[in-house]
Amino acid sequence: MKITLVQSRGHIDDPEANYGKMKMRVGPVDADLFIFPEMYMCGYVSTKAKMHTKIIEGRTLVKYLEYSQKRDSVIVIGGPQTDGDKVYNTLYYIDKQDVKTYRKIHLSSNNIAKETELYSPGSEPLCVEHKGLKFGFAISHDLYFPEMFRWYAANDVDIMVVIAAVPENILEDYEKLLLARAVENSMYIAFVNMVGPDPGVPMVGGSKFISPTGEILENCSDSSDVREIRIDENEIKEAKKNRFVVKETRKDVNWKF
Repeated sequence: MKITLVQSRGHIDDPEANYGKMKMRVGPVDADLFIFPEMYMCGYVSTKAKMHTKIIEGRTLVKYLEYSQKRDSVIVIGGPQTDGDKVYNTLYYIDKQDVKTYRKIHLSSNNIAKETELYSPGSEPLCVEHKGLKFGFAISHDLYFPEMFRWYAANDVDIMVVIAAVPENILEDYEKLLLARAVENSMYIAFVNMVGPDPGVPMVGGSKFISPTGEILENCSDSSDVREIRIDENEIKEAKKNRFVVKETRKDVNWKF
């Protein structure tokens, strides 16, 4: 299997332009799964996300589905989603004629966009099987919550996909969290961050693919970047044999918060 990390900028308030950029970025690349950043469809700090869902859900998403079918590839990409009056920061898993979604569970109140004021929190994780491997999904701030990744590990996920829109001042924290989540759960992690000013705040990329031992197997630059990763299914299955933390979790202890 081939996975491609597409580190790119989602222009603010322009879903149609971002769709065009998506095709340009992946056009010459052959992959089974393309991964784009958080809120790529309309830009991370958009204050018109609810308005853009009418365009995305009514027109742009159909184009993504058609392109996925044309390329015979899965597209994982961030964008807004509505449900009634609620708006969600959402990861779209687009597989030809099928769309699955993960709504960000842990919203940040201290990032460049106050997500708790813009979005409603999701409540369900998402696992998807693709070509013999099981994928789990998370969005940026979810990294601070180890119980979420423990749940994915306990549910036999092979690879975690984390999409993000992280500025320079907190990227170092995220890099530490990524290594911790990978090692403690014996899990491969594909992390894709946005790049470029959004708006005026530098997002510095640093997308990466991390092994269960904390080794950075692929590391993107601080500008637009596309990296192809070849996945050895046997190595991934073998790594899960060291997932001791799930077996050794004390279920007899009542951890109170």
